[in-house]
Amino acid sequence: MTQFDPQLSCRHGFVNILNLRYINLYTMCLVFQNDKVLKHKVDSVSFPDELRYLYWSGYPFKSLSPNSNPKNLVVLKLHFGCMEQLWSEDHQDLVNLRIIDLFYCLKLRKIPNLSGAINLKSLCCRLVVPLELPNNITMLVLDHCESLKTLPELPRYLWLLDARNCTSLEKVSFTDVGFNPFHSLHDGDGARHREIIYMLFSNCRSLNQDSIKNIVANTMLQIHSLAQRWVRRKGIALGDYRWDFLFCCFPGNEVPEIVFYYRSMDYSFDLKITPNGFSGRRFLAFSICLVADLTLAKRNLEFICKYQVTTTSGEKFASECCVSVTQAKICNCKGDHVFILLNQDMIIIDNDYEEASFELYIGNLAGDEFKVEKCGVNIFYMDAEGYTISDVMRWDKSNQNSDSQEVANTEVAHDGSATEIRPGDERRFGNGGEEGDGGPKTLK
Repeated sequence: MTQFDPQLSCRHGFVNILNLRYINLYTMCLVFQNDKVLKHKVDSVSFPDELRYLYWSGYPFKSLSPNSNPKNLVVLKLHFGCMEQLWSEDHQDLVNLRIIDLFYCLKLRKIPNLSGAINLKSLCCRLVVPLELPNNITMLVLDHCESLKTLPELPRYLWLLDARNCTSLEKVSFTDVGFNPFHSLHDGDGARHREIIYMLFSNCRSLNQDSIKNIVANTMLQIHSLAQRWVRRKGIALGDYRWDFLFCCFPGNEVPEIVFYYRSMDYSFDLKITPNGFSGRRFLAFSICLVADLTLAKRNLEFICKYQVTTTSGEKFASECCVSVTQAKICNCKGDHVFILLNQDMIIIDNDYEEASFELYIGNLAGDEFKVEKCGVNIFYMDAEGYTISDVMRWDKSNQNSDSQEVANTEVAHDGSATEIRPGDERRFGNGGEEGDGGPKTLK
């Protein structure tokens, strides 16, 4: 690897290095380097067309050089940079670009149209105005974009959508169609495909109601897609997959009734399970919603769901699942927020279950506990043979635009077993009973 040379601070220093494909400049170089830049009064530097990886912490210029062609660039990371824009709008040769990371570039005001970056997977930046994104992007980090007001036509399937503290954000919408990364992964080979999905809108208190509905609808679309993939894995040993999960949060103090038609005014509730009207096996999938105030949360948190299912013959089985969320994802989450969760342990084989009871908790390893103010569950049924989903909302445009109460009523009538909102009881689950002791058995 070529060592950093102070003389490279001149405008064409990098271009003169033969076969330069990788540049990695750390902060420790910046004080000396920036002195040289100021001394030579350089306003930009050119990079060779062969360059594939560029990491420059504290990039000192207002933009990338117009003489540089990023046609071979795969990774662009300019943390703590001084640029106001990347390159001119007419630069569309971005076909190889996969990662753009402009973390803490506070002066950034403009980035180019990225629709031509057909292989772009990850974008991290602070935006003032929205931009057009390719449908295949899977990671979008826009936290603290405090002037951003709209995020239109986002791709439906994102591993990470981080819009925390976008305090002016009012409108969020998603495309009707888009690339589904879950379908591109191969199932059946036993290969490890980690699937952790975050949709983070904490402290985005300017969001309008239509945007909240869009976020909830897209979250459920993600949940259904994940559930289908996870059901296909039920024939594989799932020990390595138990930590895969989906986590969504946004400001609010109500469980969305259009989706979570089993609801409670505290941390627990019961529900009836619709009998299996088919001859084949089916899976039950539970997605959880809760409302809580995590203003005082300072550590990694565990969202714990304890549930007990009862068969038609009266046997009871208990289980517990947990979604662990790092402090970085939930810090400074002020006031009431709505949280939607799913993980692998919330999908079980239906062994003629007719009832289920749930209790939800939030805490950390230090012993801190946070009150669950309201909660709810969405249960849907999946055919074990064809992996098809039944008894679930169809989130097409007609559903999104229809009156929410009418849709909710249709869903309740279709399921036939919804319970009314009511205070939860004080029942606690047992610790997993043994044969003959009268307590619930541990669900396998």
